[in-house]
Amino acid sequence: MREYVAGKIEFRNDSGGNIHCIVGKVSFETTKLVDNINAMIGQIRKMKPATSKGHYFKKVVIKATMTPAVQLVVQL
Repeated sequence: MREYVAGKIEFRNDSGGNIHCIVGKVSFETTKLVDNINAMIGQIRKMKPATSKGHYFKKVVIKATMTPAVQLVVQL
């Protein structure tokens, strides 16, 4: 529990290279959700291997359970 309070980010990826992660709840304030999404994207960027060439993100999509997906505009 202490790890999560300290800001531990947990995610998983599938065989297609998609990353799945919880960044908040629908009840969160907009600013809190934006901060969480930016933190997740920043963490993934930090984990990029130095040998990796080209764009690391092709697209970023956010969705809640049983809702349509919304594609985000991210600086590549």
